[in-house]
Amino acid sequence: MEKVNVTILFSGGLDSTSCVHIFSGEEYSRNLLFVDYGQLSNKQERSTVLQIAKEMEIPLKICEYKNNITLHSGEILGRNLFLLSAALMEGHNKGIIAMGIHSGTSYYDCSPDFYKVAKEIVNNYSSGRLTFVAPFLNWDKLEIYNYFIKNKLNRYKTYSCELGLQQPCGKCRSCKDLEYLYDCKKFKYSS
Repeated sequence: MEKVNVTILFSGGLDSTSCVHIFSGEEYSRNLLFVDYGQLSNKQERSTVLQIAKEMEIPLKICEYKNNITLHSGEILGRNLFLLSAALMEGHNKGIIAMGIHSGTSYYDCSPDFYKVAKEIVNNYSSGRLTFVAPFLNWDKLEIYNYFIKNKLNRYKTYSCELGLQQPCGKCRSCKDLEYLYDCKKFKYSS
């Protein structure tokens, strides 16, 4: 039986690492795509994705896009649509493009409305050969964390600070999510 190609947009964070695991079945041929679009955390993310891809023995492609704008933490308008477009341009011509977006955020590009529109765009561009999947669309951060721990993914070191600082920095939304998990006494960094 032919394996299904899965291109996973991969930042090395808790969500995208959990997304990689979702597609760990033998029916999938996984490929990771890290997009360096000038984000503040690009160096730390790149280091993390290289390490995790090597440990998991999954092919990793790194794409760099240069721009002249200064990015910030928090919601970056068009970010997930841009990442999805990069996956369309850089990925396979059939199969799945997966992203670890989740509920519990006010960002439009993590919403069911975005997912519905993005899925249609991917389907139309590929004449139905590709589909967009967001397995955590209806999960909040704590549900993803519980999945992460249940599946013993804590041996992989993840990185999530949007500012590119030591996590949790306590300033960006991603680190505030991590602090919330600390407060729940459920999260600990892996080594």
